[in-house]
Amino acid sequence: MDPLNSTGLQALGTKLRRGLLSFKSASLGIGKDAAVQANAAELSFNEAARRCDELGHDMKVSGFQTSELLATAQAAYRAHRLPLARQALGEVISRGEGTAAVQLDLGKVELRDGDVDAAIACFQKGIELDPSFAPCWIESAAAKRRLRRWDGVLVECLAFVDLNTERLEKAHARLLREVADHTFGAGDRYSAGRIYACLQIYSDEAK
Repeated sequence: MDPLNSTGLQALGTKLRRGLLSFKSASLGIGKDAAVQANAAELSFNEAARRCDELGHDMKVSGFQTSELLATAQAAYRAHRLPLARQALGEVISRGEGTAAVQLDLGKVELRDGDVDAAIACFQKGIELDPSFAPCWIESAAAKRRLRRWDGVLVECLAFVDLNTERLEKAHARLLREVADHTFGAGDRYSAGRIYACLQIYSDEAK
């Protein structure tokens, strides 16, 4: 039996197509409205996760629409059912619909699963697909910092601040401040100032 072939998930896909659920930026971490949706959707998430546990990787996802696969990926990510999230996103990518936002989502799955190198590869693929998609820049920089790979972190942070028009997540604000302080201390006041300006505008804390 296909673990995704449940009435709940099909109904969730229908809601997505009708625009009843919000997927801002089509991303696991960015679609905050979708992260707090109704109990019916939450039950669908749990059912998908339960069946995923029962059947492991033996899942047939090719019969489902992209909106349903993205909903399933988000559900599985939130429930820490990473194999299901990875497979759903992989199917979307195999259809040629692997946008920068999808690569961002897959990178977050890999990051949560502890494979930082794979996560960076996904974020870099997202940047390659759409250099104007700001979230991939900051997530790549954050992942590289986790591995203490400082080469490229400043460049990616600067690319992000030049593109960003949204309020900053707290973790991103902390990263940017750390990079800005280090850059300022190294004597590059111009680059540091660009990052401080972003923090001034888009962060709850001001320099």
